[in-house]
Amino acid sequence: MVKDLMKKQKLRYYSSLSSLQKNKVRINLRIIKNDLEKLPYLLAYEILKTNSIENVIFENEKIDKMLKGQKMFLFNKNFYPLNIKELKN
Repeated sequence: MVKDLMKKQKLRYYSSLSSLQKNKVRINLRIIKNDLEKLPYLLAYEILKTNSIENVIFENEKIDKMLKGQKMFLFNKNFYPLNIKELKN
C-alpha cells in the first residue's frame, strides 16, 4: 500500500534509484551545497569538476550517508530529497 502511494506521488527511496539517477542527485546536491544553484547548470557543473577527486569522493560519501533511507521526489526529471532544506544547512 505504501509503495503504491509513493509511486502515485512519484516518490522513491534513494536506495531504489539507478546509479545514473543517484549520480545526478549527488551532482545536484553538491551544486546546492556549494551555492551554485543560481548559475546555469552547465557552468555550475564545470565549476564542480575543478574540485579535487578526493574532495568529490568525500562529498559523495557524505551525501550517500545523509540520503540513506530517504524518500526522493521527482522534479524537472531529477530526484531531490524531501528534506532538502535540512540537507542544505
